[in-house]
Amino acid sequence: MNAIISNAISGLNAARQRLEVSAANVANVDSDGVLPGSTSDPAAPQVYTPLRVEQQPLVSGGTVATVLPVDPRLVRRYVPDSPAANADGIIASPNVDLVGEGITQLTAAQTYKANLRVIEVAQELERETAEMLGGNRHDLRA
Repeated sequence: MNAIISNAISGLNAARQRLEVSAANVANVDSDGVLPGSTSDPAAPQVYTPLRVEQQPLVSGGTVATVLPVDPRLVRRYVPDSPAANADGIIASPNVDLVGEGITQLTAAQTYKANLRVIEVAQELERETAEMLGGNRHDLRA
């Protein structure tokens, strides 16, 4: 596999991971719980910890994505009728920004498409080069 395709595949994987993490954050936006340290009851509902993806370039080319918790992971909300509320009516909610998650999902989808296009162009170039150099008609899509 050539370096161009290898780099694009790492970009595909990072975009996929970014989309999966964002989807999990959106799906758990209402997963409220008790404030940390406010109860010793292990059955008390725990707040979802939202995640983020940090992407770093590799020296060899391509990229690597690392999943990390969002900091701060929770926000306090006043919901006195919630079973997770403390004596003051405060619960913990995940620190999820729905607008930001929507932007993350759109960006990840476009990044994925762009990396797919890079792979398509690289395969076309390989095919044309193989035809020009020897007329061998190998299928380089595999």
